[in-house]
Amino acid sequence: MDFQKNLDRLTEWANTWQLSVSINKCCIMRVASRHRLDDVLLRQFVLCNTVLNYVDLINNLGILVDSHLTFEAHIDYIVQKAARRIYITFK
Repeated sequence: MDFQKNLDRLTEWANTWQLSVSINKCCIMRVASRHRLDDVLLRQFVLCNTVLNYVDLINNLGILVDSHLTFEAHIDYIVQKAARRIYITFK
């Protein structure tokens, strides 16, 4: 079964149970190595009559995850947050 069909089934299920889908929290992230990511075609996917955006970085339960699964952005964020707290402490 293809991904768009699953999104359509999710839309039908949400409508059947009268549930709303928070579209502003939905996106698509392609996960691949640095070399293979450029070769992948971008296909449009629709959820609840809305085209989903492609992103390279997501925040999932407080963890920043990038499309290469390197966690560099998350580590940078944590280091910056710690530096701000240290600065405030010793100010």
